[in-house]
Amino acid sequence: MAADQRAVIVDEEWQHVVGIDLYSPSLMLSMNVRPLHKASREELRAEAMAQMSRGWKIDAAALEAQAFLVDNWLTELGDFLNPVSQSAAEVFRSTEALVLGRAQIKFMKELITALNLAGDSLKLVRGDDDVVYPRVVQAK
Repeated sequence: MAADQRAVIVDEEWQHVVGIDLYSPSLMLSMNVRPLHKASREELRAEAMAQMSRGWKIDAAALEAQAFLVDNWLTELGDFLNPVSQSAAEVFRSTEALVLGRAQIKFMKELITALNLAGDSLKLVRGDDDVVYPRVVQAK
């Protein structure tokens, strides 16, 4: 579709917003993005680590020993972790999902190497195709 045609049917404010722009390839991402909303960065970190331990079957103590990798991943997300309203946390653009996905893949590779993962844990990490979308949500 040409840009002028698209402008007629899609408001630029909502272009590539996952779940709203039905003409965007971002629609494919909507089933593979897992929101993780917490009231603080510390809560977000704790919940992310708990989900990793459970979902990837990684011993919590082993994961905690490599917590600096989680901290590096969260630091790399930069402005994504600035506090936002609940409504702002619920929408995102496909370009944001790409940035988050790349940072997550980098983190996952580093974790695989650091923990020398093998067996089920390695398969679970490599097979996890969800992009975590962490947001710090302001209290109402």
